Amino acid sequence: MLQKISQMIIDSLIKKHKILPNEQDLYNYGLQLIISNLAAFVMVIIMGLLFHQLLWTLCFLVLFYWVRYYGGGYHAKTMLRCMFLTLLVHILFILLLKYQLNCYLYLWVMIIPIYIYRVPQNPDILLSQVKKYKIINKVMMCLGCVISLWTLKYSNLSLTVTYAFAVTALSNLGGGHKNVEDY
Repeated sequence: MLQKISQMIIDSLIKKHKILPNEQDLYNYGLQLIISNLAAFVMVIIMGLLFHQLLWTLCFLVLFYWVRYYGGGYHAKTMLRCMFLTLLVHILFILLLKYQLNCYLYLWVMIIPIYIYRVPQNPDILLSQVKKYKIINKVMMCLGCVISLWTLKYSNLSLTVTYAFAVTALSNLGGGHKNVEDY
């Protein structure tokens, strides 16, 4: 389905002479990524609406994508798997918000991977930049912990911040990528 939608758009752009036929594969891949990410975003927003957690869903999305951008993480092999994992992460987040049994327990369980979190898993980072990113990561993780602990009286905010950092940390520890030192 994703391939068909993307191909229809590409065919239209080729007919209008907006792109060259030999660039078709590149644009097709880019469009598939955009459509896939947009579909996942819309599904997450719908889940937030259905569970009456739209504000916290939006807060989590902004924070998660910001942390993920700088912190790296697991990259799924297929777009379908990526969408599934994205939805799973957000479903777990919404369930944590809705059914808070013990906020302090959740926070401490999620803080553990933050402390063992390492350098970003980005192959484009040069070895000379590794030291800089290690320092930035330590500062980011400490900041995340401080913000989470500081906001304990606001359990939804605290869970949102801590969960975003913990998911990024766990995705880095989960494999599927190499460490920067390995490049």
